Amino acid sequence: MTITFQSSGANTAGNNSDVSITLTGTEGNFQIVFLVHRSGSATSPSMDGSGWNTPTVGNGELYEDNIGDASNRRAIVVFYRTVPASAGATVTGRWGGFGSNPEKVMFGIEFSTDTSSPTWSKDNHATSTNDTTAGTSLASGSAAPTNSEAVTVYGLVTRHGAPDNEDSYSNSFTAGPGASPGEGSGDAAGFGGYKIATGTQTTTASWTTSAKASGMIVAVSVAGAGTGSLLPPSRPMRALIVR
Repeated sequence: MTITFQSSGANTAGNNSDVSITLTGTEGNFQIVFLVHRSGSATSPSMDGSGWNTPTVGNGELYEDNIGDASNRRAIVVFYRTVPASAGATVTGRWGGFGSNPEKVMFGIEFSTDTSSPTWSKDNHATSTNDTTAGTSLASGSAAPTNSEAVTVYGLVTRHGAPDNEDSYSNSFTAGPGASPGEGSGDAAGFGGYKIATGTQTTTASWTTSAKASGMIVAVSVAGAGTGSLLPPSRPMRALIVR
């Protein structure tokens, strides 16, 4: 069995608005989507459609970093699912209770396998942060898939720098989608990278413009998968939205 990159997307939205991206939407594929923000009042992230996980602070799939500090607050949440029948290509999500800051970003990737009945699983994850100090890199921590065909995805949120399209990754991670409302002292960006490979994975994301950052690395695998070619594609097309 072989895991293959299929599509990626990234977009931004303003206050109290949904944010949407376009993926392949093929039944049986695996979609992993990150929503990020830098407002202290955003709560209750959710996605349209069926099959998505329910992320919370308690299970660690919703990571709120310095959320009570107006100069440093930011959050990242991961959603994932096996694509159901008739899902369509549009993926839409939102943060509830969003405040005055319009910096809301969604980015995601869809993967496929060469089997007719895949069983995808999100195995584990880890979070990372450079806390209140701006920098130009962030180490991911490690995540370990449990099955023999796997992909690991590292998603990040930054503020006060917006390094979208500047990012690169160590340990053979491929840069994935990203978006930012613009650059300046009040901006945010969401972006990430991935690696199709087995075993425990870790990476360091690097960028040019100094920024405060938080990240979440997520290990995904296909149960009962065999061996196959694990060659990643070239860097997918990315989006930069300037508000």
